[in-house]
Amino acid sequence: MFLIRLGLLERDTVKIRLYFNMDKIINVLMVILICSFTILTSYSWGRYVMLGCTGLILCVQVFRNNGKYKLFSGVFPFVLALFTFYSLISSLWAERSTDSITVGKTLFEITVMVYILYTCYFENPKNTNDLLRCIKWSGYIISLYSIFFYGLDFLIIAAANETRLENTYANVNTIGMLSSICIVIQVDEFICEKRWKWEALLCLPSIFIVALTHSRKALLLLILGTFLCFLLHNLDSKNILKTIGKISAIVLGALVLLNVVALMPIFAGTFDRMNALFGSIFGDGGGADSSVLIRDRMIEVGWEQFLKTPLLGMGMANPHILSNMYLGKDAYLHNNFIELLAGGGIVGLSIYYSMYAYLLTMFWKLRRYKNEEYVICLVMTVVLLILDYGMVSYYQKIRYVYLLVMFLEIEALKKKQNKDN
Repeated sequence: MFLIRLGLLERDTVKIRLYFNMDKIINVLMVILICSFTILTSYSWGRYVMLGCTGLILCVQVFRNNGKYKLFSGVFPFVLALFTFYSLISSLWAERSTDSITVGKTLFEITVMVYILYTCYFENPKNTNDLLRCIKWSGYIISLYSIFFYGLDFLIIAAANETRLENTYANVNTIGMLSSICIVIQVDEFICEKRWKWEALLCLPSIFIVALTHSRKALLLLILGTFLCFLLHNLDSKNILKTIGKISAIVLGALVLLNVVALMPIFAGTFDRMNALFGSIFGDGGGADSSVLIRDRMIEVGWEQFLKTPLLGMGMANPHILSNMYLGKDAYLHNNFIELLAGGGIVGLSIYYSMYAYLLTMFWKLRRYKNEEYVICLVMTVVLLILDYGMVSYYQKIRYVYLLVMFLEIEALKKKQNKDN
């Protein structure tokens, strides 16, 4: 807390007290930073906004600490730096070295950002809660901004005609997923506190945006994330029969709610796309739409490349060459596992997913010391890992903010373990 007193040299001295909560200022800058990832994604100068916000957070942090800056080491910054280094050196054997260097530069900027945020939030006893709220409010802001950007009249017509929003200021999947994750965080808060807050009303525009994006990933994140939050919060009971009863009620309620949502016209387009996806995975592929068939072919092409260069891959960020060569689409392979196997080989995949392996291992080892944020962080880790099957995430800035939350939660659990012991 920073206090300023201004005294006026008059008969009666007037004292003006201004209180500056440095942590709140940092959180506001964090919300602006996260929103810039989506709103400014199509602008090349968006990176300068990211660096600017990060720099301001650093300045406020130093000011908060009375001019001192403490360095902290951690698993997350180390592994991310290693992954960045590997991406850069993969340019030595890459088919197109400039692509590997470009993604390496992006990852370097993300590494700098992550380290500053990591050191900034490390000493904050409410760091995980603060960051979750920052993500939640960023999702609400993006949802409201999308309504303003597209126009409410246009969105109502799109909903009536079951028309999917087009990629404009950002990819609709990105918009939909951020809108979904803020709802899941809000639901987890409700479960923990047993009461709704006024900001829960902002879930309505977020659900509206999720429906109009027709994003399978956003819908899966919303449904699976909400279900897992209710499920994991009810696995703690010492009464086994009571636990089984709660889980049965949750599963039954989820099935009923899912059927109700599936019958709503606004979600018709999304569920049609979901049916096409499941038809491709579990059926003969006859009901799959063109996007699913193309993604299946991308997986095949990427796997074939992995078999040719299994250890080091063809160079990070190079698999789009395969997509352009065999499918006529200059795009990433829409599957993070295959993208990393084809581009970075076993080494690249192992470095990146060692972060998730560490998180899941520590969540299990420290389950006895869980706090209020334990469940939502575990749910986010699991769901985001599943979603990597249908997206390329290793170069997305927002993904590393999510990972930052999870790693700081692990640190909080370790501190609680040490305190209890």
